[in-house]
Amino acid sequence: MKKAKTSRLSRLQQFTRHKGYWFIVVFALVGGWAVYASYAAVPTNYSIIVVAGQSNADGAESYVRDAKGFDLFGAKSHPADGATKLIWSNLVKNSGPPPSALKSIGDDAAKYGSGQATFGPEVGLARGLYDQGRRNVLILKVSFGGLPLAQQPGQDWNVNSSNEAYSVLVNRMKETKAWVASQGGTSSVDGFYWVQGEGDANTASAAQYETNLRNLVNRSRTDLGMNSKAPFVIAKTSIAAWIQTAKNLSSTNPCGAVSCDQVAQADNTVRAAQQKVADTVPNTKIVDTLNLPRTGFMIHLSNQGELQLGALFAQASAGTPTPNQTAAPSAATGAASKAAGSASKTAATSSASSAQSTAASGETQPYANPVQALNDTPAKTSAKTIKKSVPWWQKVRRFFQLRIEHIKDYLSS
Repeated sequence: MKKAKTSRLSRLQQFTRHKGYWFIVVFALVGGWAVYASYAAVPTNYSIIVVAGQSNADGAESYVRDAKGFDLFGAKSHPADGATKLIWSNLVKNSGPPPSALKSIGDDAAKYGSGQATFGPEVGLARGLYDQGRRNVLILKVSFGGLPLAQQPGQDWNVNSSNEAYSVLVNRMKETKAWVASQGGTSSVDGFYWVQGEGDANTASAAQYETNLRNLVNRSRTDLGMNSKAPFVIAKTSIAAWIQTAKNLSSTNPCGAVSCDQVAQADNTVRAAQQKVADTVPNTKIVDTLNLPRTGFMIHLSNQGELQLGALFAQASAGTPTPNQTAAPSAATGAASKAAGSASKTAATSSASSAQSTAASGETQPYANPVQALNDTPAKTSAKTIKKSVPWWQKVRRFFQLRIEHIKDYLSS
């Protein structure tokens, strides 16, 4: 009898000890969820920033890491890389919503057949805005290489084309705002940064560029619901370095089916149109890409060039009132932009030897010749690719990634 009592007591002790472990586990889970819930319950007012255009908006040859030792999110990292959120679409795939941290673009992924992660001006822009005191920035990036602003058979950026690039941008904005609302947050669209024009450097398209760009600026303010004071910042594009490189590489039809003089004239027409729109449309600004560092056949900005373009974008936006300038500008405010302005005074080398040295350095060269680089061959992708939806498993993965980021952000604040 005494033995049976002892046996029951032993089992009771084991049970309570075992239940104690479970109590600790349950307490930790409930406590962790309470921490997250308390953070998630605070509505966030997101400042949505649009980056759009063609291959230099995308960053076709601007690698996150390269053979020269450049490492965007390593030695060159910045607090904005984790604080800024990003949703993007290009000819290869889409992301979110929910958004991911800006630094997520450092993940290697197949892009233009290179197998290397690339970035556009969004990184330098995010860092510049962060240094100005901007917080809760969410970048919506929609970039389709090779597409003109003029209407054409197939895809283009014209606002009067149905279910094409501009429609994708408008729909992605609706999705982004809907996601913010689903989280109990609010949003304002506080800037549009346009990097496009090379695709219209032909006689017919260049003549229409001023009208088409003016329509884009005006329509996007309404269709995207932009803040009335939000800047529309134009990258003043240039293919001058590409023309000179093409001439140096070949003496027979270096610029394709038309003469290089005709291409140069069309390029100048596009640049003049961009400048005129910036000068005459309210809250529209412009930054020049003419002398920014380039790579390959000198049509695409290098990783340093994309960082500098983004910094110039941020500099052009300085002083713009937004509901999200919640931190005092740091002592480093404008430092990156000043560096970009200083560096842009050095002209990009436009020679065959420059293109050859790029290949020799170990950087990927995804284009066989200058004309292919100008046309950005992946732009021939069908409309179905542009509209391709995000697989369900990616949405689930991003959902949990975002929750983990929220908890980390809360615990570190």
